[in-house]
Amino acid sequence: MVTYENGSEPADYLRCFESDTFGCYPCAPADVREAFMESIKVFENNLPDLWRKGFRIWIVPQSTKVTDMPGCSGAGSECNDDRYRGLYLWNRRENRKLALIKEKDLKQRRNALKHEIGHAIWHLLLTNSDRGYLKKVYKREKRENPDRNRDYRMSNPGEFFADSLAYYHTFHTEPKVIEVREYVVEPFIFGTNAVHIREVMKEGSLEPTKKTLESLNPEMLSYLEEKERKGWKWR
Repeated sequence: MVTYENGSEPADYLRCFESDTFGCYPCAPADVREAFMESIKVFENNLPDLWRKGFRIWIVPQSTKVTDMPGCSGAGSECNDDRYRGLYLWNRRENRKLALIKEKDLKQRRNALKHEIGHAIWHLLLTNSDRGYLKKVYKREKRENPDRNRDYRMSNPGEFFADSLAYYHTFHTEPKVIEVREYVVEPFIFGTNAVHIREVMKEGSLEPTKKTLESLNPEMLSYLEEKERKGWKWR
């Protein structure tokens, strides 16, 4: 496995994540590698801090269950369901901080891995002040737009941030399959009450992008634009 010392360039850590991820999945197809590198490159400035804090990314091959991945047997069988495209795990006892992304979703939805990296940034890099501010932005949108409260991004402040960051970093779009999903996210995922979710995906509809975020929550867009101007320094 490749390791780098403090002071190395962000590009070194880009290669570090690439080596670690595909060291766990050496036979990954070329299109999976391409989708992975495209997804993490937008977070290049944050990769050194995430790496040093022990964050890693694993791809779940199409023939493998999440719970069959090393050290993930306790994730819960629900995570094997197609409802979950990815998963951020933080086992505090073992100090394991891991984003799991399913292979087919990494290829089909380029913002899926960006969403899971957003969870890592929320937990590992944001200050309490930033999280406090974002919780207020989240509550304001819930209050002012109750029709959106069944959207996945409105499940809790962490999902709100992760989805918003993924939208912000998505500049092209991918068509989706016709599908309507209605399901309950179990309490163990969010640590609160069960959340009822409804997702509608139509043929020809597009993945949410930065333009989507502008229409959903201009305040959140302004917050992320300011962070980008500062080089994505969260502290």
